[in-house]
Parts: sequence; structure tokens; C-alpha cells
Amino acid sequence: MYKSTDIKRFLTKTYNLEIQSLVRLNQGMANTNYLVNKSYIFKIYSVRTVKQLSFELEVLKQLKRKRFPSPRVVKNNKGKLYSVYHRRPCAVFEYIKGKMLKKATPSSLKEVGKQTAKLHKLLKNKQQKVSRVKWDFVDVKKALKKERKGIIKKRFPQAKERLDFLQQELNKIKLPNSLVKGFTHQDIKPDNIVISKSGKMSFIDFDNSYRGVLLIDL
Repeated sequence: MYKSTDIKRFLTKTYNLEIQSLVRLNQGMANTNYLVNKSYIFKIYSVRTVKQLSFELEVLKQLKRKRFPSPRVVKNNKGKLYSVYHRRPCAVFEYIKGKMLKKATPSSLKEVGKQTAKLHKLLKNKQQKVSRVKWDFVDVKKALKKERKGIIKKRFPQAKERLDFLQQELNKIKLPNSLVKGFTHQDIKPDNIVISKSGKMSFIDFDNSYRGVLLIDL
């Protein structure tokens, strides 16, 4: 567990931030997130390498340059988009004020679709030179085959039955190899959609993003 006093010193030294408040957020399973001065998000990555994080941050930088509603990355005092805290990659983002999308309505889903299409279009030529965990159907099938024995060995409740069901469902899906690929968010859900007071919709949390089949986002 990270100490708040240590984090405050780090942010002051690395980002020249005068810390008035620091609150740990419950969101996020793989990363540790803090709300700083009610204006910034400080995120410590548990399972990302510096190269993997750099890809994500460069994507966000490009999106902000093209005025897509997404978090702005704050550079540290050395002009870099990322830093290292306790040997873990980390970054600071401007906090997007608003409320998470609580209820999916026809109008909100339509707007999500528009923003997703815009995201895909803006980043259609974005290349990926670093490996990322992928969730395309082919990759999920490979992961299921590779991890099956290990999952069953760990004796998770009804592991075999659940894995068999998942395998059966995946076998029902027949997708052509010619599906269009491009940049994908991979985690578009209510928790990652923020609505401002004026009704503006923003996408957050690009942790799982990579270049893959666009259909997955849809």
C-alpha cells in the first residue's frame, strides 16, 4: 500500500503540484487511482511496462490534439508524459468533471455510437509497435486454450463447467478474417463514460486500448 505522504512528496517534486487534497478512488482493478486537488487523476499502473503505457499516453495526446473528449495527460517537470513511482509506471491526467453514464437510453447509446465512430476515424492510421493484451475472438480462444488447465488446477468454483460453456459460446461465433481493424478502446461501458453538466460526453480509461478488430468496440 502506498503512503499518502510519500505520494504528495512525489507529485510536488515531479509535477510541481501543491497538494491540497489526495483521495484514493475505488475504481480500477489493475491500477491504483488517486484524485488530486479535485482536478487531477494520479494513476499507478500495476501490470503495464513503460513502453505499453507510452503507447496509451501518445494515443491520448493525439486525441486531445484533435479535440476528442478524453483525458489530457499532464507532463512532468522533465516534459515527459509518464513517470516512475516505486518502480511502477505512472501518469497524471486532468480530471474530467461530470457524472458517469448511469442508464443506457436510445439517445445516449446513439451518442456513444457517434463518439466511438469518431474515435475509430481519428485513429484509423495509428500504428502499434508495442505488444498489448488483446481481446479479439481469435486471441480469446487462444488464451482459453492456454490457461484452461491452470484455471481448473486452481479449483475455482465450477471452473470446468464455466470454461466448457465459454468454449461452446465462442465456437458459435463465426467471423470472417476480413473484418476491418484499427484503434479500439476495448472498455466502452457506463463506468468509462462521463457526462458533463452541459451534456458533453467524454471517454476515459484507455488502459485496454490496442489496434484490433473495430467490431469489438461496437
